Amino acid sequence: MKSSNHIEAFFEYATMGILVTDSSGKITAINPCALKEFGYSETELIGKEIETLIPSRFHNKHIHHREKYSETLQNRTMGAGIDLFAVKKDGTEFPVQVGLGNYHFNGDDFVIAFISNMSLRKNAEAEIIKLNDEMEATVEQRTTDLRQTMQQLEISREKLEDLQSFQKALLDNAGAMIVATDEKGVIKLFNPEASLNIGYHESEVIDINTPVLFHDKKEIARKRKELLDEYGITIKDDFAVLVEKSRRNSHEEKQYKYIR
Repeated sequence: MKSSNHIEAFFEYATMGILVTDSSGKITAINPCALKEFGYSETELIGKEIETLIPSRFHNKHIHHREKYSETLQNRTMGAGIDLFAVKKDGTEFPVQVGLGNYHFNGDDFVIAFISNMSLRKNAEAEIIKLNDEMEATVEQRTTDLRQTMQQLEISREKLEDLQSFQKALLDNAGAMIVATDEKGVIKLFNPEASLNIGYHESEVIDINTPVLFHDKKEIARKRKELLDEYGITIKDDFAVLVEKSRRNSHEEKQYKYIR
């Protein structure tokens, strides 16, 4: 149940768009971030074809690619080497990066799409001298109090089985490192991508360590000084340094160097 709660929270609070379609290409689930990005309400999209979110000039080609993907169902990045575009409810187009995953439940195949709005990066490309060939999707975890919300969830056995299948597919296919902690900083979730990139098995970190384990101490020291300059406080605990702004409800995206 704890694991299911983690993935329910990940789907609801993830800062990248996530949507699920069935084998016919109809949208069966979409998270709040994607709804905000596209400008729709959930009721306007559930049951609609995925092409609703794609510029009309690409519909025929996309239907062909979608049907072809349904025959193979391989986890991959969509449109490698070419520019992809999505369209908002008001008709505005914007560049996206899309990662695809899949899972099987109740006799049907489902496709999970992880959608990142690439507008800022595309606008900045003209000023960047050298680009990294691989585009990395940034997943930001916000520290919020979820316990009360989770206690109110009443999940039926059927929904729980669906959620567990969905959970494994999300964590295994996210294409990004996902690390979640409790309020004390102790790691509670460490997905396969994090294990692959950082080198620790989940049994070595979950309920044992904090993310300080793989952070560069020099970067933490620089962050501590930044907080001193900004807020006039000295924070001794290393994990507290990493999450101080989050605890102040201040949105922050920051690049760190991890040590395997």
